[in-house]
Amino acid sequence: MMGMAVGKRVGHRFLMLEARLMSVISKWIERIRILFWPVSRRKSMLLAPPMVAELLPDIPGGEPNLLPSSAWLVPLRVDFPMWQNSEPTPGNPEYLRVYWNDVLLEEKTWTAPVQPVDLFIMIAQQYLIEGRHRLRYRVETSNQVQTESETLVFVIDKTAPVFKDEGALIFPEEIIRDGLTAAWLDTHGDTVLAEVPAYFSPGAGDLIIWYWSSMPTGSEHTGTLTLEASDIGGAINIGFDRQVVLESGDGIRYVSYRLKDRSGNAGPRALAVALLVCAQPVPRVLPPPRVQKAAGSASASRLDPVDAFQGAVVSIPEDAVILPGETVRVQWAEPGSVGSFLTEIADSRLFSVPSTKIAPHFSKSIPVYYEVFENSVDSPHLSDRHTLSILGMTGFPVVQCDKVSGGRLSLQSIAEGDYARFTLDSWSFMGTDQFVSVEVHGVGSADNESLVVSVLDEYPVPLVGDNIDAGRISKTDLTRFLIGTQLDVRVRVSFDQTLSWQPFPSLRPTLYA
Repeated sequence: MMGMAVGKRVGHRFLMLEARLMSVISKWIERIRILFWPVSRRKSMLLAPPMVAELLPDIPGGEPNLLPSSAWLVPLRVDFPMWQNSEPTPGNPEYLRVYWNDVLLEEKTWTAPVQPVDLFIMIAQQYLIEGRHRLRYRVETSNQVQTESETLVFVIDKTAPVFKDEGALIFPEEIIRDGLTAAWLDTHGDTVLAEVPAYFSPGAGDLIIWYWSSMPTGSEHTGTLTLEASDIGGAINIGFDRQVVLESGDGIRYVSYRLKDRSGNAGPRALAVALLVCAQPVPRVLPPPRVQKAAGSASASRLDPVDAFQGAVVSIPEDAVILPGETVRVQWAEPGSVGSFLTEIADSRLFSVPSTKIAPHFSKSIPVYYEVFENSVDSPHLSDRHTLSILGMTGFPVVQCDKVSGGRLSLQSIAEGDYARFTLDSWSFMGTDQFVSVEVHGVGSADNESLVVSVLDEYPVPLVGDNIDAGRISKTDLTRFLIGTQLDVRVRVSFDQTLSWQPFPSLRPTLYA
């Protein structure tokens, strides 16, 4: 009986040993079989790579998987995705082995279901040295199957950018010599460019932090420039626009910068460049213009039309602040009003106004001012206004009638059905933009009351000549007036598109039968 019991125990142990050997042999056979799989299939069997949340997003031309300085100044957390077919038990544990640069760094063991909160490790700072690092892991499940992960390759950069010498910015020579002026900005697109001297190992994502200050180490005005891949290998310029220059004010200003790479390593501050800045806008003194041959003060004057028969000349005062390269134009009367005129833009202080723009303002006052156009400024500067009073005109011609002789208009001289015709001689400032109205006033023969016969009503002047037709009145209409009374042939001319009317001298013949 004892022999049989011993035999059973030996047989049981042999069976257990055989089972274990078969498991090991099967596992090695599976591993050897995997080695003969195509690379693509072997790669598809790899677990997802470990995860480092702090890695910077990749940028074109930049170092991939770059770890920022804030991440390697403290222990680095690495997370792992959960694998499949996980059933750890006390008898069949599961293992997570983490390899740092192909050297086992840490092993984690589970004898109970894996909790997501446990799927991470912390890498001590002593490992986080500068360079390129490889991080992978291997999972051994409860059935002793081991699976490798893909490798995460990332970079730790601890070297700050360093410029040669003192790294002072390179400004245009004329700015260093003469200072930065408003005129210089006007002719250079409102921007001054400073070149960053070449520095060691520039890269995409590098940050240039610039300072514009009243002190060599100040930072009242600052900004950043991020380098793109296309910037590498060429000249790197910082652009300072007019707004920054003006906000900082005039005087000695110091311009400097420092370099910081994409990882966050900052270099020293470069030597500040001292600039003399004189860029504040010049106070605009734009006194009112003057009209030549007009009598009065700087702000108001009177012009006799006789002195402007060939037109008027507007002059810009010598003390008006107009800088080289700026242009001017003159506004005569309110824009859009009848008789207004806007001159062409010119680099001049004398502007001509045509004679056709004088007559619409007889016996009126108009504003006269000018506009100064500054380079790179959308809206012009407006001058103070000059009030110009244009006097009324005299010496206009008396209307003529072909049937009047010696102050008499005889009905007998007019055939039945015929007319008495009127004409007007030319007058000063005559123009085809003017209008004529002619009326005959007198006493009616029927009731001895006032009678008016319209001859012309707002008739456009047809031409500028020695004389023009001014209408006609029929013999029939003339017989409506009382014989032996005086007729009043009234003429009015409008020089301002019928807004107002200028009376001309009347013709006053006596009506006879």
